[in-house]
Amino acid sequence: MKARHSFLLKDISVLQKNKGRVIVGIDGFGGSGKTTLSRNLAKTLKSLGIASQVVHLDDFIFEKRIRYTKNKPQWYSFYFKQWNFHTLIDHIIKPFLEVSQKKIRLQTYDKFNNNYRNTSINLTDKHVLILEGVFVQRKKLSSFLDYTIFINSSKKTRIKRILKRDRYIGNSKQIIKKYIDRYFPAEEYYSKEIKPRSKANIIL
Repeated sequence: MKARHSFLLKDISVLQKNKGRVIVGIDGFGGSGKTTLSRNLAKTLKSLGIASQVVHLDDFIFEKRIRYTKNKPQWYSFYFKQWNFHTLIDHIIKPFLEVSQKKIRLQTYDKFNNNYRNTSINLTDKHVLILEGVFVQRKKLSSFLDYTIFINSSKKTRIKRILKRDRYIGNSKQIIKKYIDRYFPAEEYYSKEIKPRSKANIIL
């Protein structure tokens, strides 16, 4: 990671040493760079001898029949029907916080095939869980976060990234339409309701 992020690593290292297992939330809107930051953070923590595990919020979304509801606006379905917080909290977060728990077994969602795959996480007594995803500071999750990073990226920059990244949606016109109908309004709601920038420990 860049030298200007060294203070971030210091904060996390202090938390990890004092508390043992720590949950770090990486927040930011679509295309802001959350996945890249979480991957780089995990790599850097490993180089410092700190065990970590990245968990993507998008691995815990519901099947299409649940997250795409016909009687609600698309943005509403995305914000309120997209993620299976019950599984994430009860099968990942709470077991992670139990020091006696050494392994977590779970099913994560494969959005490309619309099905689930089995995986597991081995834990140490002192471990950092990096929880990455849009809206990660919402009320259902915020109380579990020990430290939160918000990536503040302009919509113009994010659009450039999602047009390259989200080709599974369709062509550029189809991608933009989906973001206008489903994702951007949900981001606006989250900004007004949660005020994620002001609640984050650090903004990058």
